[in-house]
Amino acid sequence: MASLWKGHKRTILINNTFHTQNAGSRQKNSSSNKSKDNDKIKDKKDNDIEITDNDRYEYMVKLYRGSIGEKDGYISETREQYFKNNLLKDAEKVKAIDNDIKYSRGLEKSDKDKYNKYKEYKETAEYKEKMKKAINQFEGDTKATAEKLYSENLKAGELILDKDGKIDNAKINKLNKVEKGIQFFTVSYQNRDKQDFKSIKKNVKDLINKSIPKEIPLYRHETIYESDERYNFEVGKTIKMDVRSFCNSENAFDSCRALQLYDNAPHKDVIFKIEGEVKSLEIESLSKFLNQKEHLVNGNFEITEIREATLTMPKIVTIRQKKGERA
Repeated sequence: MASLWKGHKRTILINNTFHTQNAGSRQKNSSSNKSKDNDKIKDKKDNDIEITDNDRYEYMVKLYRGSIGEKDGYISETREQYFKNNLLKDAEKVKAIDNDIKYSRGLEKSDKDKYNKYKEYKETAEYKEKMKKAINQFEGDTKATAEKLYSENLKAGELILDKDGKIDNAKINKLNKVEKGIQFFTVSYQNRDKQDFKSIKKNVKDLINKSIPKEIPLYRHETIYESDERYNFEVGKTIKMDVRSFCNSENAFDSCRALQLYDNAPHKDVIFKIEGEVKSLEIESLSKFLNQKEHLVNGNFEITEIREATLTMPKIVTIRQKKGERA
């Protein structure tokens, strides 16, 4: 594997071959005229999505800026010429880039549609009654936490940050034990194994498992090592998520799909993408990381689709929560 962005610790990985497994991939059937006609219609639909050289350039610049962790970072003349005269003059790479742009656009549209539908549902009397019943399942600190988090109306960092975006110790001191444990969890992934979080982990699982199921797109970036039992992905296989962070893509669409990857082959960088209804706990009001739109998810998920790594995207593994765990 080679790197698109040489000279930086963070890179986007390139596979030697390009794989595209779009849902709209056409199936060839020479014996069926109807199938051929359908293929022509499908091709026309794909071709209606016009992608210009400028679209490709802006797409690659966006990924490059993400790879170095600077949303509006400076693009050198050398880098600009590399994109325009090298990368975008290679027909095979242009085809791969176009496939990823189409996939990305389609994904973004479907995600926004799901969020809009969920927002509308949250305003209904039916949803509000469900939320009231969900909160009343708990007692003490857990109930107080549910009252704050289940509504999903608090701003990022609202429960822990001052007006300048810095940790407000007075606010921290007002948090109950469950809320302090969740806040501790958000500081570092290593904290999930420390006592401050482990002591309230059962409460957090209850808050997740007894929440209202919702259909919203959530994403998680992981680096999977060969020693991990999840290293070999197969459709139909069950993946266990033991209180794991996922990202709400509505306001953090690029970062939560983690297109910026570490060059750490032979390990695998993977995006887990949840489809269908899921139970989750939004915790962004207890986090100082304002762009993550973080949700906690728990339980068993079935792999329903695998999109192999491409020129600009990592492997994307679509998962669905087991039916009995989202009832």
